[in-house]
Amino acid sequence: MITHHKPASRELQFANSTYQPKDIDGIPIEYWVLAASQPELSPDGTLISIMGSLTDISHLKWAQGLQERRLREAEEAKRQQNEFIDITSHEMRSSDIPPYTNRIRNVY
Repeated sequence: MITHHKPASRELQFANSTYQPKDIDGIPIEYWVLAASQPELSPDGTLISIMGSLTDISHLKWAQGLQERRLREAEEAKRQQNEFIDITSHEMRSSDIPPYTNRIRNVY
């Protein structure tokens, strides 16, 4: 930023912090912040100062991780369901099971 004079934004994870965010069950989660900075420039383009901010995004990152885990779980459940349907369909078409039409009698 000092050389380019452009705004910057980064997501940062703190490994060892005195603050420990928790999820909705009170279990500690990773501490993430969004670091943003904006240069203040003079009319001739010289850097005067830099204004910055840190925003706690720990719960947002936790929710994104939860959403990704749920998506993977749903995809796995769908895969298992399709596998079950394939096996069942194969077994129903198998020659080991006599056709049901041979067992049906005309009652009329």
